[in-house]
Amino acid sequence: MLPYALKIVWFSLSLSGLLSCWAVLSAFAVAVRSHWLALLYCIGCTILQGTFCLGLIWRMDPSLMPRSFCIAQTLLSGLASFMLTGVSATFSMITSLAVLRPGVCSLASSKPFIWHPIYTLTLIVFPLLASIAQITAVLKLDAVQPVDDFACDATDPEWVRFLSYAGVPLVFSIPFSCLGLMALVRMSR
Repeated sequence: MLPYALKIVWFSLSLSGLLSCWAVLSAFAVAVRSHWLALLYCIGCTILQGTFCLGLIWRMDPSLMPRSFCIAQTLLSGLASFMLTGVSATFSMITSLAVLRPGVCSLASSKPFIWHPIYTLTLIVFPLLASIAQITAVLKLDAVQPVDDFACDATDPEWVRFLSYAGVPLVFSIPFSCLGLMALVRMSR
């Protein structure tokens, strides 16, 4: 069992990180004259950190948390990580295309972050499909079991975690990382 003082420190760091996220991304939104993408990121971060921090009600001890809260915490953490991955992929797409195809997308324009229908894939379709897969596996396999940790998670079978924050976002980010590397190579030339 982890000491309660360590859990309080972790809670404090999570909460300060969340507040910092809102402060920094609010300034970023003003700087780029577009709020929708920064707002989506902040909402995803709030869901992720909020569900984690709510665990303090039960001393961040999953064995004390109600089963329904454990399932909700697991599923909401997954949804939030999918949202954050989708927003990050969209940021990557916008900035990379500004370098790779400056005639199509320009960060110097008056509205560099205007909505484009292709963002539906990263911001709606990906989080929705990934959430459906995670929800199905978690509920069908009854995968959420309390363990000695800070928060509830899918632990039995443990591979279900790979359908959540531990796997799907990593796989989804690979093409956008490659896109960013291509833009970096182009900029270095």
